Amino acid sequence: MVESNRKLLFCFKTESYRKLSRSQLVKTDVCIDVGCSYGKATDIMSQHCDNIIGMDISREAIDSCRRDYPHIRFEVMDCLEYPEHLRSIATGVTKVFIDIGGNRERNALIRLITFVQQTLRPDVIVVKSEALVRAATAHMRHCEAELSSEDVIPAGDAWWRTLQEATVAEMNSKLEERGQEKGKRFPLYALKYPKKNAPNGKEICRFHNYGECPTREKRPCERDHEVCHYCLEKGHIAQQCTAKEEFAPPSIASTF
Repeated sequence: MVESNRKLLFCFKTESYRKLSRSQLVKTDVCIDVGCSYGKATDIMSQHCDNIIGMDISREAIDSCRRDYPHIRFEVMDCLEYPEHLRSIATGVTKVFIDIGGNRERNALIRLITFVQQTLRPDVIVVKSEALVRAATAHMRHCEAELSSEDVIPAGDAWWRTLQEATVAEMNSKLEERGQEKGKRFPLYALKYPKKNAPNGKEICRFHNYGECPTREKRPCERDHEVCHYCLEKGHIAQQCTAKEEFAPPSIASTF
């Protein structure tokens, strides 16, 4: 556990995750379960919290959840690739449970946790991830003399910051390599570029300009797809823009 004003709890066993689902919630909490799979843990959470949303990348799993647990709201969502989608449905969230670390890249998981910490700012984040538990255990072993009986990670904030910085360096390196391989002028993840509005006042879709724009279930993108995010002219996207270079692409590090 990283102990600060807000708790960050790690576990890697399903039993521990479900135990935390019971112990960390109260009826008045607003909770989201990221990576809910077929909804068993979400159902446990719903017994201790009146306001909960389960989400998963698998439409098949979400369809099953909706049939089995009609009293709970479920959404199809890839929160690792598109964490910003959480903004629209996680207003006022107080507890976040994340169970997607076992089969997705650790760096993407750290980026998601960081987004949740900085944007949603819940009181407690519970993460089920064997990779992060191993990293925390190695750090705790190194600081064994200072380890508390409550499994609070010694110098936890500094350790987590170091992990974030290492993630930033590795992801930037991969993005640069990807950009060189594909010959892209703008190789970074779409949300690493600043927000801009079109002349009509609508926010320009950065995914459309720098990658591929996803659409929410049964709802098209509400952002502008007509104006280039880079030069603010119509008729092309940023990756096709021939305007003179005016600014350096931002670094991932600026988001942490």
